[in-house]
Parts: sequence; structure tokens; C-alpha cells
Amino acid sequence: MNNLVIDLTHGGVKISVSLKKKGENVYAYDIYGTLKSADMQMLEAYGVELLEDLSDLAGFEGDLKIIYPVHLPLTSDEISKNNPDLNYTFLTHHEAVCEILEDWGDDIPVVEVTGVKGKTSSVFMLKEIMISENPLILSSLGAILYENGREIILKKNISITPANIKETIDLAYKIANPVCKIAEGIVEGENLRKYSSAIFESSLGVSGVGDVGLLTNISENYSIAKKKSTASQAKRQVFRCPNVACEKEAYDKYYSDVEHTGLNTF
Repeated sequence: MNNLVIDLTHGGVKISVSLKKKGENVYAYDIYGTLKSADMQMLEAYGVELLEDLSDLAGFEGDLKIIYPVHLPLTSDEISKNNPDLNYTFLTHHEAVCEILEDWGDDIPVVEVTGVKGKTSSVFMLKEIMISENPLILSSLGAILYENGREIILKKNISITPANIKETIDLAYKIANPVCKIAEGIVEGENLRKYSSAIFESSLGVSGVGDVGLLTNISENYSIAKKKSTASQAKRQVFRCPNVACEKEAYDKYYSDVEHTGLNTF
């Protein structure tokens, strides 16, 4: 499958490399022109081909997944005008991360948290409830691992973009499987894990990797994607989780059309 990852500013590099590691054919487009040289070298090292512009789609054949962040104002017309015969599907960064993590987390409880207000507070209340399960956390305060009540900060300055769910998991893996110990023969490539639950905060919806999706509220339904979408539309992705806890006022106002067998409102 061919993949085109658009927006390398908000986690697109991580998504591109992760897809490449899964054996996928990956192209990338730096739509904002902010790609750092180190990230460019990483993409080149993994064989990810950079497009200069969407006009490069003119030569594409076969199927193509176009992976873009939900806040990006991208339309079918912008793709079709460059290649009317292209067989493509749109996938948000959130959905791409869910596909990348399809073989992860089935044996542990995972909660994803989104909303306009109260996301980080909710994450740390959940941490207190799940502390005995050594939670792995991504929040606006950082990527954090709790081991027997002890806080291990994996990365402090990290955004809550969906790709950083994968980044947080990778950081926790490196803590549990240090290369130096493998090189010294102390462990032999063991896939150790120091957490038995996970809580991930996300700003515009959730990936769907969670057993439970929590939508705290839609206290402000602000515009995104150059006014082509809204916060409530983006956060509708929470219903991709098999179980959902949603503020009742938000559900009644924005999601009353959603039928979900695992829904609880509060």
C-alpha cells in the first residue's frame, strides 16, 4: 500500500517512519515547510520519499492512503485536480496511529482522553485510580511512566498530537530495554514492559486505540481547518473507542445522532 503523510510538523515524521517499519511504501509532504534537517535525514535513512508539492501526485498509480491531521483544510478537489484518476482514501493522523498500533495494548486497559477543557486534570485523576497498574501517560505535562508509585519522566516537552502516543510507547520501551544492557549481554533482546495500563491525552479527538474514550466537554466549539470544521466534529472520533464516557450536555448538543452500544454520559 502507498501512503502519503501530509504535515511533518505535527507528528508526521513519526507516522512516516512507523509505517515504513511496518513494510509500507511511504511518501511525505512538508506542507508547512518546517521540516528540520535532522528529521529530513531520518526520513531519507528510512527511504521515505519527500514530495515537493501535491502536483507530484500526477505520476501516481495504484491505491494511495492520504494521511493528514484533522485540523488541516484538505479537500478532495485539491487531490483530484492533480490526478483525477487516482484511487485514494483519506485517513486522519489519529486513524493512522490506530492502525500502526493494531498489535499493541490488547492485554492492558487503555484510556484516551479528549475534550476542550479538563483533559489534563482528568488524566491525572485517572492516574490516581489506576496507579497500581503502573500507568504510562501522555499528557500536556509530558510523557510519564509510573513504576510502583515512582514517577519517571520520559519526555517533558511533548505535544499531545496523536503521533506522540507512539512516541510515548517507544520511549517507555527504551527505558525497559536499554541498548547498553543488550550489547553487554545482560539481557538478550527482551521485549520488557514496565507498565500495565495507559492513559493518553489528545487535543482533537482520539485514535481509537483506547478501550475507553473520555470526552470531557465541548465548552467551546471553536473552528478548525480554516473554518471548514469544528472542535465537536474533530472530537467525534472518540466514538471509535468500544466504550465511551461523554459529558451529557456535549452529547445532547452535538452527538445525539450517534448510536453507540458502549456509551455512558455524565
